[in-house]
Amino acid sequence: MSRRARRDLLLCAVTVVLLLVLLSLPGAQGHGEELFEDAEVVFVPYDQNPSVTIDGPGTADEYGEGGRWVDEDSGVTGLFLHDDANLYAALRNPEPGWLALGYSSDLAAGMGFIVIGLLNNTFTAVERIVDDVEEIVFSEPPDGGAIVQSAVVQTDGQVNAELKLALKSSLWDMEPGMLVPTIVAFNKTALEMPMETAGSETHPLRSYVFREQDDSEEIRDLFEANISPVPGLVAVATIVAGVAAIFYGFIRRKG
Repeated sequence: MSRRARRDLLLCAVTVVLLLVLLSLPGAQGHGEELFEDAEVVFVPYDQNPSVTIDGPGTADEYGEGGRWVDEDSGVTGLFLHDDANLYAALRNPEPGWLALGYSSDLAAGMGFIVIGLLNNTFTAVERIVDDVEEIVFSEPPDGGAIVQSAVVQTDGQVNAELKLALKSSLWDMEPGMLVPTIVAFNKTALEMPMETAGSETHPLRSYVFREQDDSEEIRDLFEANISPVPGLVAVATIVAGVAAIFYGFIRRKG
């Protein structure tokens, strides 16, 4: 084998190894991560002693404005906060339709959902799981424990749901400081508990669960500056290219 052939073979081997390392990084595998890479960030503020009453309609007096999310097109809104043990969520659909809120601490294992709608002619919230976030089909989980308390009411055609959810359950395992893949889904006309989200609106989001020591303004500024895990992958790709170039230059000098 000629020197040039050996050089090209070695360069190819180094590049393949480095690419395999890159592909093994979290977020490089395909479990729907791409849905959330550039998704809007929803903040879940920390409140040691939240003054939330689980009665259906959530108010800014209970939740504040720091954890507010609004879909401008539909008017669907969410209010969020947590107390380090439970996540509190108030959802409102201005139309007579069901709602669903999903979180995942491991997309490879799927996503847990709380689905709100009519079941046996009664408004209720139920726990569901999905295997594939890109094609959401609900199924009953073998174990539950996510819903601590819930209330659902319909007033003047609007559906209001308030939820108290355990941060750690069989559906998910959320830690403060995490950026959690999140989905809010809803329907504008169907109230019956759905089996899937096909034909309805689905919004991939990312929820940042505040730590007690987090500075709210600093955290928000970071996300507004688009500082996220995605640029990390770009940096690693740059390193791969740089290391490959160094090896190529070394082999060229020796050859």
